[in-house]
Amino acid sequence: MAEDLLKISFGIEFCRKNIIVQSTTLEQSQLTQDILQSLEMTELEISWAVPKDEVPTPETTTILPFGRYPFLHQAYTLGALPPPLEMHFGHPAHIFFRDVSTGYMSPYDPRVESKIREAYGAGHLPSGWGISPSMDDGTVLFFNHVHYLQTRDDPRIHPISLESSTLPSGWKVQIQPSHLLHYVDNATQSRTRVDPRRHTEIFNMVPLPSGWEVHLSSKENPCFFDSKTRVYTFEDPRTHPELLDIQPLPVGWEMLFSPKDIPYFFDSRARVRTFEDPRTHPELLSMQPLPSGWEMKFSPQDNPYFFDSTTRVRTFEDPRAHPKPFVPLPTGWEMQFSPKDSLYFFDHKTRVCTFEDPRTHTNLLDMQPLPSEWEMKFSPKDRPYFFNSMTEVRTFEDPRTHTGPFVPLPAGWEMQFSPKDSPYFFDHKARVCTFEDPRTHPELLDMEPLPAGWEMQISPRDSP
Repeated sequence: MAEDLLKISFGIEFCRKNIIVQSTTLEQSQLTQDILQSLEMTELEISWAVPKDEVPTPETTTILPFGRYPFLHQAYTLGALPPPLEMHFGHPAHIFFRDVSTGYMSPYDPRVESKIREAYGAGHLPSGWGISPSMDDGTVLFFNHVHYLQTRDDPRIHPISLESSTLPSGWKVQIQPSHLLHYVDNATQSRTRVDPRRHTEIFNMVPLPSGWEVHLSSKENPCFFDSKTRVYTFEDPRTHPELLDIQPLPVGWEMLFSPKDIPYFFDSRARVRTFEDPRTHPELLSMQPLPSGWEMKFSPQDNPYFFDSTTRVRTFEDPRAHPKPFVPLPTGWEMQFSPKDSLYFFDHKTRVCTFEDPRTHTNLLDMQPLPSEWEMKFSPKDRPYFFNSMTEVRTFEDPRTHTGPFVPLPAGWEMQFSPKDSPYFFDHKARVCTFEDPRTHPELLDMEPLPAGWEMQISPRDSP
């Protein structure tokens, strides 16, 4: 049913009238109606064509905008969810995953997001703890719903003392829709994501100057924001009084943080990002805007690149200086960044990624899709490999040409790649890593766990 129900018509983004929805069963029709209503398409004139007595017909078309909701089909066809989770269809036409033990919901599918899946598969959490993936970036957050603590540290590996868990006098907690905690000082009505219990060096001092707030950077480091000048800094204005006289940013400019936590400047008029300060580089104030549909972003390694929302093209070339228009990607393809910041191409239909451009290598458009539950990823050295989300197997062998089944890992084990691209194995229960395969070395299944708070890692030279 899911396959028929989620067939796509691309016209919905451009034509908002006279949409015909045909379904093979009344059950499909009801779910289709729920989907369309959640999209709030009040302008649509929907006519239903449901066969009598639920007799199947060869035409089954359900209207869903694939460009905005490519994960709907995947959410229905990936297999069983981990026991604490259930799937919800939320507003507007988004799939959410709800942890019934904590009540928190996330759009990140634990069957696909390996970090979330690993967090659920690493054993029972201590009493009072739950997992609440952030809606901001899919990061795994651990939340103690008794003491209102939120941390990236897994309490199963890094036990957290709850002895001094009471908030300071005058503070309260607010839980945002993105599942992030905000702490509010009733005296100043200032709001921050920085936990005053864990950063006493900030909040035990005299109050911040008027207009200043404590925020978190992209890597969760406390920083200071001046609402009057719109400036961020990692320096505390109470110990650096010269910050009280800084010049405000020019109109239309703001400060943000790059993926590596470096402050940069964004011009909303030209849609350009730069590490240079427009207050000391006045030539930036007269920059030519990017062409329509283009915006500037930073790659995971902090290299600026350009993205065209119309053609889905990412490039390091400035479109303002590029003489010819960029050729759009084939339908269903997108460009992404590898661990080493190289651009590669991903086909949503076959779940295959490649460094070859499908616009110039048309043979890629006829590739055989990966088997169910398989996906492609990149090792630390940009070598593509294959990952099975159900068995946790990682391999450089293509499952489309591999003869025979892949043997799954023992429960609680995971295969990863070292900095030098060597496969190694990690036991979540014992928190031990080894280059020996537990499938062929069963003695590894009886290893003594490391003491609380300890875990093994692989060094840059591939030494445990």
